[in-house]
Amino acid sequence: MGLPAIDAVVDSARGRRPLRNVTIAARQHLLGTMLDELDAFAALGCRYDRMFFLGKPNSTHLGTISPARKRGIRVHRGSFDGPASAMRSYDAWKSHCSPGGEEVLRAAADQARDLGNTLLIVDNGGLLTLTAQRMGLAHYMGVVAVEQTARGIRWMGGGGLDFPVVAVSSGDKLTFESPSIALSVVREIRERTRAVGLTQRDAFAQPLVVGYGPIGAWVCQALKRMGVKPLVHDSDRQIGFLAELAGFDALTHDDPLADSTLVIDCTGEPIVRGMKGWPFADQCLFANASPENVAFDGLLDGVAGRDGRAVQLPDDDGTLIDWIHRDIRVDRSEKTSWLLNGGFTINLPGTIDSVPASLIQLTRAQMVAAGCQAVGMVGTAGRIVHLDDAWKHLTMDTVAELVPNLFERNRMSQTVSDPIRRLELVEAIFEEHSTGSADIVGIS
Repeated sequence: MGLPAIDAVVDSARGRRPLRNVTIAARQHLLGTMLDELDAFAALGCRYDRMFFLGKPNSTHLGTISPARKRGIRVHRGSFDGPASAMRSYDAWKSHCSPGGEEVLRAAADQARDLGNTLLIVDNGGLLTLTAQRMGLAHYMGVVAVEQTARGIRWMGGGGLDFPVVAVSSGDKLTFESPSIALSVVREIRERTRAVGLTQRDAFAQPLVVGYGPIGAWVCQALKRMGVKPLVHDSDRQIGFLAELAGFDALTHDDPLADSTLVIDCTGEPIVRGMKGWPFADQCLFANASPENVAFDGLLDGVAGRDGRAVQLPDDDGTLIDWIHRDIRVDRSEKTSWLLNGGFTINLPGTIDSVPASLIQLTRAQMVAAGCQAVGMVGTAGRIVHLDDAWKHLTMDTVAELVPNLFERNRMSQTVSDPIRRLELVEAIFEEHSTGSADIVGIS
């Protein structure tokens, strides 16, 4: 497999073959490192022809589909196929994705029932888990799930689940991966800025970072490293105070988007839907750094010409592949704006891996470990639990040994304290792996 953290999990559990009586239904990014995760599931006992996969179209690398299918993995067409009109609003997107989720679950559940297998749901965003709950699958077979995003856990945390879910979204994982994710966000924004014909100086004249969580805080540091001081808006005033302690200006007034030349959302919550007026600067760029395409919902679902607005709408006759990674122009109130990467996660532009595998493998390894943990919970009460400490320590220590320069000591809690120095170390790994994007230092 070639990813030491995943190898460590496989070596630890291979003798037990914990997934030998398992059928998998997965909704994940279909990227290069995902193949390593699926290979690990196979090494632990789950046959490839018992894996049913729904990729997220905005994060599917087309070159991974054929290798996955050659292994025998059942890759659903919804991973890459569909009408461009599904991009016009978040509701349209959910309507497009939901049937694929149901079809993958039904196919996997039918096989699991016929074989007497446990159904293991490997989820990203909660779609499959909540659909399985609605379908009542746990009433006639063993069902367990793993979820990699905090947003997915929030969505499923409010209702009673019929089966257990293992959450892989710990603070330690975010501590390690957030700088790399933030760096890839800013690098991609710079590439997109050039593509739409704007200068770096104009685009980054007044950036606004919405949400000062783990990703937002590191996006601010990456911008600072460029010589740019972003404004920060967080709906939680106390978190905004943390941004101020870090040296950034936190906005607290009712119109936080005014005069922004670049808006980077790190919350996954709607921020322009239903907005009156158009407070943004001319040539404003909108970049989504959250897992779902919610933040800028409302930009593409209007009728051209209404309120002085003309939108380069996705073509009804076009396909998702034609449109999903485009930078879409929006003209409104005599101003032009750009919705980068179709409004989807900016650092998932269709490449095989937007972050070097050595810097993102912790998530993949912990998802494999969570699968092993989950299948041992079949038949227990429906609840959300965290990944066991033993699995956390195994995976984190392996990664820390792999990239020791990022750590003062061989523990996640002892990371390099200077954020700019840490970004420099991460940048060096990006350059070593030749990701193809520009260095983020300095504005031209």
